[in-house]
Amino acid sequence: MTSQFSLKNTGVRRIMEEVSEMKKDPSDQYFATPLEDNIFDWHFTLRGPKGTDFEGGFYHGRILLPSGYPFKPPNIYFLNENGRFEIKKKICLSFSAYHPEEWQPAWGIRTILEAIISFMPSKSEGAIGGLNWSKEERKKCVKNSLSYKCPHCGSIKDLVPAEANSDEDGTKKSTNKYADAIAQLHFHAPGSNANSKESGRKASKPSASVGNLKEEEKIKSGTAEVTATPTNDINTANKTSNISRRNVNNKDNNNNDNNVRQNTSSVNNTVAINEEDVDIEKMLEYVRQSDTAGDSILRHVMTILNFLITILICRKVFYFISSMFYKKFHGV
Repeated sequence: MTSQFSLKNTGVRRIMEEVSEMKKDPSDQYFATPLEDNIFDWHFTLRGPKGTDFEGGFYHGRILLPSGYPFKPPNIYFLNENGRFEIKKKICLSFSAYHPEEWQPAWGIRTILEAIISFMPSKSEGAIGGLNWSKEERKKCVKNSLSYKCPHCGSIKDLVPAEANSDEDGTKKSTNKYADAIAQLHFHAPGSNANSKESGRKASKPSASVGNLKEEEKIKSGTAEVTATPTNDINTANKTSNISRRNVNNKDNNNNDNNVRQNTSSVNNTVAINEEDVDIEKMLEYVRQSDTAGDSILRHVMTILNFLITILICRKVFYFISSMFYKKFHGV
């Protein structure tokens, strides 16, 4: 299966781990496996949840994993009619490629399948790829699903293992290990985005959210209407607030560090300038001393030259006078 894929790739290793885990611990509620020639293309079959319009049916679809899996979310399609999701159309979920900002690498194929089963009885509330067919129409889908065959997988009703026995009270023996992860997943209404903000309007109600959320209570204060926030959103808001405070503190600390560095730099610059002033003063003093010494030497040289010139002049004058007297007395 992996002959054309490198096991050095993080996504390939993760997929092979999930394939092995699916084989070791199969579920009686779903079956999923990648294609032989493409491990990034998974086909899955879900058993309709009991006590719902989908009970007794089998629903087949595809999970297309991106090359960046598990760090990027997949695209999810259904291939046979079920009355809850459109067929051959991407489903808008918090764990699909429609909302990569909400995807968590810890989620995997099994988490996605568990979440889809949990969401099937819920209303679509206008989510992309969602349907709200009547009970009669969904029952027809249940009947048709028993004869549906996938070109790659064959008869889908034979893919899901037989259901495990239940306890005396009718509950399943095995507990849902993925309840915490599923509680973080939800559908998105058209145009909704985890990062979008609505100003001047009431916060929208989470669509088809699963988990232990507190019942929303509307509180009216004057003309303003306020909707209580679910527990998970409160925790998220508190975490966001704490992160914001930490970011502010970090910014303050960074600013303080910058100020200290700037002050230190100023002091260092002042010291350097003072040191340069001292060096300049020393140089000037040296030059002055050098000039004084030079002047003294020059004066001595000039004195000597003057003395020599004076001697030469005196000698010339002496010879000139001597010659005049010599000529006068000897009649030359």
